[in-house]
Parts: sequence; C-alpha cells; structure tokens
Amino acid sequence: MNADLVERIVREVLDRLTTDRGRIPSAPAGAPLTLADVESLPPGSRLEIGAATVITPAARDELRQRRIELVRTSVPSADPRPDVPILTQTDSADELRSEQELIARTIQAIDTAAGVLVLARRPHRMATQLNRESRIEAAVVRAGQEESLGEPGFLPNVLVAPRYSPRALPPRWSRHLAEMARKRKSNP
Repeated sequence: MNADLVERIVREVLDRLTTDRGRIPSAPAGAPLTLADVESLPPGSRLEIGAATVITPAARDELRQRRIELVRTSVPSADPRPDVPILTQTDSADELRSEQELIARTIQAIDTAAGVLVLARRPHRMATQLNRESRIEAAVVRAGQEESLGEPGFLPNVLVAPRYSPRALPPRWSRHLAEMARKRKSNP
C-alpha cells in the first residue's frame, strides 16, 4: 500500500468516528437490511430500522453473532397518526440487563409518544415491571385478544406482546395504541 492510500483511509475512519459519535446508526429507509449493512457496524452496537424493514437471513445471523441490538422505530403509515414506537428486547445473554434497558427506553419514549408497543421475551413480567411506573398503564396483548382493549375506561398507553409475534400484528396493535391516545385526549 502506498502512503497516500493509508492516509486517506485513516482520514475517512477519523471523520466517521467523529461524526457518528453519540448517534445510533440507522438503516436506509425502504431498503432491506443486508449482510453488507451489518458488516459495516461495530460488534455490540445498536442499529435503528423501520418497522417494515426486511432483514435478510444472512444479516439476521450476523446481527446475532456480533451481538448487535436492533431497534425498530415507529410503524410507517400513509395517514397522520401519533407516534407509536416499537421497542424490542435484545438477544443479550444477560436477560435482566436487557429487560432493564427496555424498561428505561419505554419510560423515555412514553413522554413523547402516543403509546409504546413493547415486544418482550416475557410479556407478563415486562408489563408488571412497567406498571410500577406512574406514567405507564401497560397491558399484555396477544393475537386474537384485541377485543379486551375496547373495554370502557381501559386505555393503556403501553402494549406488551411476545417478542416473536407474527409480523402483521405489531402494526395493528400500534393502531390500537394511537386510537387509545385519541380517546385519552378526548376524555381527560
């Protein structure tokens, strides 16, 4: 290698380090997350992706192997809706730490969001932990049980679901949270 090439590479790395510090990298909107995208991330980092982002199998394997946390952002929508972020528990070997981080992220998100959808390994345990926070009213939801969300006076601002719920369900649950937020505002 010649000295000019080495210098250019070092400059690019330093520029990247100084501009990315403190920011969570995100995948390009609308594009699938590929192995090449994951290989460019440092092990143990976090990556934000859209709720509808498709992850290739090779990318999923690499994420797991390199212990990169995936953070799904709010559900895309054609009509204007309040923001409802989807937070997913990580694959961390330290389940308690992973759970505590998810609780902290949920508490932080509830201040600015209409509601939060949490995908957890143990949904009932997570809902119990979240309900200890005065600003949160959490409920566990599973496929086919959405009718219980329509009970009068029951307007949770956090829904907790099993982490490996079918892909079509989180957008539906996000719509429920957005509707409940509208009801909370109209019936203070």
